[in-house]
Amino acid sequence: AYGAPAGARAALDSLGERFPNAVTRTERTSNSLYRVFIGPLSEDEKGGALVWFRSRGYRDAFIQQVSYQN
Repeated sequence: AYGAPAGARAALDSLGERFPNAVTRTERTSNSLYRVFIGPLSEDEKGGALVWFRSRGYRDAFIQQVSYQN
């Protein structure tokens, strides 16, 4: 997560076209927090993506499955 949009944008720029991605903004009491998400990923892609991110310094990267309801 990033405290400024520029940090989230830099993270996305480092991904290039490798993964589908999104940024969300969460309001906090005095500031905003920007989170970078990638996906959707297939089951086969998840492990490789996690290794890829952690090897590039994103040590706190994790896999989270989200269910969407229409």
